[in-house]
Amino acid sequence: MPNHKTPHRRRSRGSSKTRRNERRHASPATHTRRSAAKTRARRRRKRTHMGRLILFAFVLICGAGAMFFATRRLFSAQFDALPTLRHEVNETLLTDVRMSDTANRPLTRAEREADIAALRDVIRAHRGPDVAQEVDALAQAAIDASQDDAFFTQTNALVQTAFENRAHLLTAPEVALAVRNLGAGFYDAASPYAHALQDPRVQERAQRMRSAMSAQAWSDAVSKAAPDTTTAAGAAAIVGKTPSVADPLAYPTPTLTVHREGDVAVLSGLAFADGALQEQRETLKQVALDAAAHDVVVLDLRHASGASIAYWAEGIVPYLVPKTYGMKKALTVPAGANEYMAYLTDGETMASSDFSYASEAETPTLEWTITTEGAVEALAPSRIALLVDTQTGGAAETFADFLSQLDTVTRYGEPTAGTSWRVPDYLYALPHSGFVLSVASASDDDAKRAPLMPDIALPGDDLLQALLEVLANPLP
Repeated sequence: MPNHKTPHRRRSRGSSKTRRNERRHASPATHTRRSAAKTRARRRRKRTHMGRLILFAFVLICGAGAMFFATRRLFSAQFDALPTLRHEVNETLLTDVRMSDTANRPLTRAEREADIAALRDVIRAHRGPDVAQEVDALAQAAIDASQDDAFFTQTNALVQTAFENRAHLLTAPEVALAVRNLGAGFYDAASPYAHALQDPRVQERAQRMRSAMSAQAWSDAVSKAAPDTTTAAGAAAIVGKTPSVADPLAYPTPTLTVHREGDVAVLSGLAFADGALQEQRETLKQVALDAAAHDVVVLDLRHASGASIAYWAEGIVPYLVPKTYGMKKALTVPAGANEYMAYLTDGETMASSDFSYASEAETPTLEWTITTEGAVEALAPSRIALLVDTQTGGAAETFADFLSQLDTVTRYGEPTAGTSWRVPDYLYALPHSGFVLSVASASDDDAKRAPLMPDIALPGDDLLQALLEVLANPLP
C-alpha cells in the first residue's frame, strides 16, 4: 500500500532582516512588554552595582575609622602616658623604668618613683637600710609632687633628713660652678664626678633652671653659691670692690702686689679650683716666680676654700719652694662610696696626690699623700707669711697646713675653718630628673677638724693692713 504520509512542512526561520521587520511591525503591546522587561533588568543591574559600591564604601569607612581609632588610642593620645605605660611593663618584667626624653615636659609619676628608688639605693649604701625605711613618708610626698619644682623641694627635704643635713640636691648655680672643673684634677673625664655632671639630663635640667632666672638673679645666685674666692665677683667683694665681670662664673685672676716697705709681695686672687688651674697654670707659675724674688711673700688666704689640691701643689708651691716635700693624712670616710674609693685609689691621675683605701678596717680609712716637687728655676723667698681667717677652709686650709711644716713659714690672722684635707663631695645624678645629689665626703668624725691656729694673731677688721704693719716693723 502506498505510503501517503504528509510531508513535514519545515517552518522557515527567515533572515535576520525579516525578523527585525517582524519585530518592528509587532503590536504596541508586545513593544511595551519588551521595553518594561529591559527597564527592569537595567534597574536590577543598577541596584546591584549601587549596593556593591555602598558596601565597599562602608567597608572602607569602617577600616579607616578603625585605623584612626587605633592610632589615636595607641599613639597620638598616649604620648604623654608612654613613660607610665613603660613603667607598668617594666615593673612586671624588669622592675625598672626605661629612659625617655624629659626635655620640655614635667616628670611623670613613674619617673619620680624611679628617681626616688635610685635615691633610696644611695641612702641605703651610705646610711643603712633602716634610714632608708625611716624616710618613707618623705619619699611618698616627693613622688606625689605635682610639679618638678615641688619634687626638687620634697626630695631635698628627704635627702637632708636621711643624711642629717650632710647632703643636699645641687642648685643650678652649684651645678654650673662644678661643671667649670670638668677635665682636670678630681673632675678628670674618667672620674665619677665627671660622669655625674656630664649626664645629658643633668645639663638639660640645669639649663632649664638657669633659663627661668633673669641675668641679675642668676648672678646673685652664683655669688650666694660661691661666696669665697672661687669666682672673680666673690674675690672682688672680699676686698670691698664692685666686680666688673660680665660672667659671674669667671675665676679670679691671681694678682701680685708689691709693697716696697719691707720688700713684701702679696699674692691674692687664688681660686683653689681644678678648672682655674687648667686655665691659669702659666699665670700662676709666673706670679709665683715673681713673688719668690722678694724677701717676704704673703699668701692671702682670707675667705678662700675650694677643693683643688693640684691648684696649689702643682701651680704654686713648686715655684716658691725649690725642694720636694710631702705630707700624709689618714681620713675616716663614710661607707658606701665604693665607686669613688675605686677611682681615688686606682683611677685618679693627679701628679700631686696618691690614695690608698683600707675598706676592711673597722672604720673605713682613706690615706692621702700630697707631694710637691720644686722647680729648678725657683728661688725660695726668705720668709712666707700665710694670712688666714675664720673662713679659710677646704683646699686653702690644706695648703696652709702643708706649708706650715717649713721653717720659713708663719701663719698670721685668725683660726681657720677646720675643714681641711677633704676630697670634693660625692655626686650622684638622679636618672630621670637630672637633679644631682651631693653627699659630704668627710665622715662624722672628720666633719669638723681642729682649726689651724695662727702663730701670730692679728687685731682689727683689716687683717692684711695689720700684717703689712707687722712685717714693716719686725720685732727686734
